[in-house]
Amino acid sequence: MCNRVAQSIIQAMPTVPGVYMIEYLPTSQVYIGFSKNIDEGVKHRIAQHFDALQKGVHPNKKMQSVYSLDNNVEHWTAELLQETKNNDIESLYMKVFDVFNGGYDFNKAMPTYYRQHYWEVG
Repeated sequence: MCNRVAQSIIQAMPTVPGVYMIEYLPTSQVYIGFSKNIDEGVKHRIAQHFDALQKGVHPNKKMQSVYSLDNNVEHWTAELLQETKNNDIESLYMKVFDVFNGGYDFNKAMPTYYRQHYWEVG
């Protein structure tokens, strides 16, 4: 269960499919993700991320290690970047935010499909 600050971040998220960003504010490191879920959308994915981070089991080890050192959720934020059902948009935002050079996303060689679905299969 997420703490109150994480809950406020989650509650602010819309229930639409789209590309979202999670940011660690002290270093401006970002994670870009995509949710295709049309019923619960980005809100559900953000909840999954914060739940896993707080339990210490997030599949993104780099983001988990930073969260484990600084779990002050006030240092973390999330936002919807674009409402869309097109998962190719995620890759565009990954390039814009240069997430492979200092961000939390996986390496460039990993296929987009695997990165996108890591949560479900990991």
